[in-house]
Amino acid sequence: MSTKLSPKTKEELQAEIELLRQEVDSLKRANAQYQKEPVALSQNYFRAIFDQSPFSIQIYGLNGKLLEMNEASEKLWEVTYKEISHYNVLEDQQIYALGIMPYFKRAFSGELVTLPPTFYDPSKTLPGHPGRPRWVEARICPIKDSQGKIVQIALVHNDITEKKLAENALQAAYGDLEVSVIKRTKELSQANAQLKKQLQELKVAAEEREILHLVLENIPLMINYYDENREFLLVNKEWEKTFGWTFEKLKKEGAEKFVKSIFPDLEEQKRIYEMMMDPLPYWYDVKVVLENGKTLETSWVTRKLSNGKTICIGRDISESKRAESALQKSEATLRTIIESATDAIFIKDLQGKYLLINSAGARFLGKTVEEVIGKDDREFFSLDTAEEIMAGDRLVITSNQTHSYEDIGTAAGVTRTYLSIKTPYHDSEGKVIGLIGISREITERKRVEEAIAAEKKLLAVTLGSIKDGVITVDKEGTIVLINQAAEQIIGVNQEETINKPFNKILKLVSESDRKTRRNTINRALKTGKRIEHTTASILITKDGQERIVSESALPIFDTDSNLIGVVLVFRDITEKRKIEEKLMHEQAARAVAKLVELELEKSNLQLQALSAYVLKAQEEERIRLARELHDELGQALTSIRLGLELATASLPETHTNKTNKILNDLCAYVETTAKDVQRVARDLRPSVLDDFGLAAALEAYADAYAKRTGIRVTLSLDKLLKPLTKEVETAFYRIVQEALNNSAKHSAAKNISIDFIEQHTQIVLTIVDDGKGCVLDIEQKNSFGLMGMSERARIVGAEISMKSQVGKGFWIQVTLPKGKTGNYEKIKNIISR
Repeated sequence: MSTKLSPKTKEELQAEIELLRQEVDSLKRANAQYQKEPVALSQNYFRAIFDQSPFSIQIYGLNGKLLEMNEASEKLWEVTYKEISHYNVLEDQQIYALGIMPYFKRAFSGELVTLPPTFYDPSKTLPGHPGRPRWVEARICPIKDSQGKIVQIALVHNDITEKKLAENALQAAYGDLEVSVIKRTKELSQANAQLKKQLQELKVAAEEREILHLVLENIPLMINYYDENREFLLVNKEWEKTFGWTFEKLKKEGAEKFVKSIFPDLEEQKRIYEMMMDPLPYWYDVKVVLENGKTLETSWVTRKLSNGKTICIGRDISESKRAESALQKSEATLRTIIESATDAIFIKDLQGKYLLINSAGARFLGKTVEEVIGKDDREFFSLDTAEEIMAGDRLVITSNQTHSYEDIGTAAGVTRTYLSIKTPYHDSEGKVIGLIGISREITERKRVEEAIAAEKKLLAVTLGSIKDGVITVDKEGTIVLINQAAEQIIGVNQEETINKPFNKILKLVSESDRKTRRNTINRALKTGKRIEHTTASILITKDGQERIVSESALPIFDTDSNLIGVVLVFRDITEKRKIEEKLMHEQAARAVAKLVELELEKSNLQLQALSAYVLKAQEEERIRLARELHDELGQALTSIRLGLELATASLPETHTNKTNKILNDLCAYVETTAKDVQRVARDLRPSVLDDFGLAAALEAYADAYAKRTGIRVTLSLDKLLKPLTKEVETAFYRIVQEALNNSAKHSAAKNISIDFIEQHTQIVLTIVDDGKGCVLDIEQKNSFGLMGMSERARIVGAEISMKSQVGKGFWIQVTLPKGKTGNYEKIKNIISR
């Protein structure tokens, strides 16, 4: 706020300030004395101070009403007490607005209070009052009576207006000076910064020029710089090195001669000149011819600068072109290899989506390559299978290692087993960005392995359960297998026998003369035939004991009929001999018979199990022989017949009819032999049995049989509700085949009926002929053909019945209960237990 007070000199202001300081000190001392002496000041003393004080003093009642003011106060505020006798300090709104009312309230409560410097305008409190606004310092003092009770309040003012004006003027002068100094300092700082910036720019420009020169001279790029007249202003060392032209030669010979030297073709020269004057906005490839005749593949980019001149940058891309061509060939070769592979080859990203897959892999999934790319395994497998595969993929990626494992999955309705090898897929910086996998379908291999394992397990159980000793040696006579019974009989263990020569383990002497017996294993290896001693031998065990044994050796052949080893089977009959001798002496025939019966029953079970294996092997051998007869001998006979026909057609007319007849007879004989071979192959193992089942096989066989023998065959075949097993179909077919062969050989029948009926609880096969019949005595029933039929029926769990009378034909019935596992399974279960 500005006022109209006239300014005073500095000396006057300092004098007044000193006077005010003295008065304030006097009041402070008086107040201190008052505080120390609780006795109230005398009225006269107080009045003298009140009237004579140069400071404004106002007395207020406890209700805030102005009671009295001294002359100095009236002079300060330019008003008399009578004019403001109604004034109440507690109702003054200006005091509230200035924020000093709390000081008054503290004073009314008995506290000595000093107010901060305050600018007070009386005209705001007393409208129309002529008094001037003033800067004052004030102190509020409580006035107490003799008992220390507050009775009044004294307000002491000190006018500091002139002091404030002087301070403000001085502050303004200081402010102006400071602004001037700051402004000048700022100007100098800016000028200094500008100078530093210019110096730095000059330094940077010099460094950049030096760097640019180094770059131009050392960069493996060709750089030239020319003006609007196609005059070269600069070329770098790489340019000179590549073209074999120095800058001096270029300046001397001229740009036109240079262009003609590297671009012999006129059209190419014209195109280059056009590109020099009108640069293309991209890299372009150009072939140049050097002075030595060598052709280079180069690539260039041209840019016109703001000064009208042009810079051209080029690079030799001959090597990269050759590398690119080689890479393309390599990629084509790799793609051909991948596509021709029968294994699934694929690449996946980090999310398991296929980035690449070959046709074989897509076929495994039952899709095309296009249908697989961009999708993950959840699109092709069940959720559980897909999650398992993708978990394995994540393990390969997170571990950054190659993993190999088997996956089993169903895709396109087909369940397959895969052997998968998966390895991390890295980018050029070695970061894993996916995986590469190769999967090979091993479904059939797993099935074969499982079948072999089952066969081995069954063989081990069988060998472990029988009491006969079994030793298998290779063609060198080294032991490769020995069962537990053989170990117990000889008194050795696996570690002592495996991979050892059998003659070091097995010591046999003749029971009759106790001389070393000719070894059956050596004889079997030498002759390739089954060797069986008619008399028993004495086996000397490891601890020197003697055991009486019966032995036989059977050679082993591979699929190519090569001898690969021998199986020696020997039975310890020592106890049996002792029992026989004891029973002979004690005449215990019944006990001996019972013991033999039990032993035979056990052996019979074992023999039946082995018989099942023999029949199975026989069927497999029949299949092999049928295939070889059909594929090899059949083709050979066809070739012979064609050769004979060709020879007949090639004979000159001069040859006699006798020669023609011989050749024609030979052709007919070969054709008949070929048909016989086909029939034998069909009889060995008809393919229709495997392909179309029992009913179709029986129909085909009956038709061929009727044509071959002239015997009429009537078939009545029910359609089964549930297909028979392969073993049952084979057994029924062989029984029919044997029965019909017997009829053709022995019965002189004219008609044969075959009924195949499915009843509620069983399946019944009935074969009846109208031949001459026979008496079914023990000798007849034990014939090889009838025993073979009975054995086949028992193996599959069927019962066979036979009836015949002289002159009334032959009747055979085979009954198979439904749901019966078969004697073969029963035998296996018994052996396992």
